[in-house]
Amino acid sequence: MFLLIALRLGKGWTNIMDELNKYRIVNRYRIIIVFVFLSGLFISWFLKSGMYEYTIGFDKNASDIVGRAEEVQNSLINQVLNLFNYVTSAGDFISFVLPVLASALVILFIKEKSGLFFFKYVRNVSYRKNIISNILIQSSYSGITFFMAYFCFFIVGIILCKTAPEVNVEAFDLAFGQGFSIGELAWIGYLIEGVIKCFIFPFIYTFFACSLSLICKKTYQCIIIPTIYYFFLTIIISIGLGHVDWSPAYPIVSLTVAGTIIQSVIPLVFPLILSIGLILYSYAEGNKL
Repeated sequence: MFLLIALRLGKGWTNIMDELNKYRIVNRYRIIIVFVFLSGLFISWFLKSGMYEYTIGFDKNASDIVGRAEEVQNSLINQVLNLFNYVTSAGDFISFVLPVLASALVILFIKEKSGLFFFKYVRNVSYRKNIISNILIQSSYSGITFFMAYFCFFIVGIILCKTAPEVNVEAFDLAFGQGFSIGELAWIGYLIEGVIKCFIFPFIYTFFACSLSLICKKTYQCIIIPTIYYFFLTIIISIGLGHVDWSPAYPIVSLTVAGTIIQSVIPLVFPLILSIGLILYSYAEGNKL
């Protein structure tokens, strides 16, 4: 729609692309998804970390409290306010919601391809180059979107969590040295882990969904297929194969299990290869959108 308006107003190609880039960043779909994701992170942390239990749900008149109730409450709150607990408490929410939200951003790609792609094609812009560049752009914006939301959540955690982590994270210690995960610079490891699960992961799943849109007729198919792939394989692998590091969910939950940072990226290779295969298949079929 924005493209048609721009053309009717006689805007040049440069101005149209400027408007397009603004639309890609600020639109209702992206705003809603960021709100849902960021809100879910904080709600999940509050409910699962112990904060609810030790704040709103704390019974100061409980019979098992020894000493002053306020001191016991403050001590318990300080115990849960460590970065490991803060980050991992949102893990379940991310593992259930992120694949769906990342795939849902294919809506923006589908809206573009009905207008902009045709206009570029008329201007003798390479169709294949156009497809790849726009899928990469949408996937990159997706990764940036989720990582920026996570980064806001992470910064709040840095401010709140003054208690040093007490849990050794094998992936961090293997990468940066023994004891790193409980040292002063442990936050660097948690930030790197955030890049994997909240930038690389959504990048791959948006890329997957956009690739599917080249051969699927309906938008919902592009969202539901990556989602089914993620949950179905996660269940099958966790029940039958015993190789947790092969699971599509491993990039998100790897912090809580033994492994390496490299291992956490490996499960993303297959959907990437599958996506490239879908694009090549679309070319072979002569799909001109």
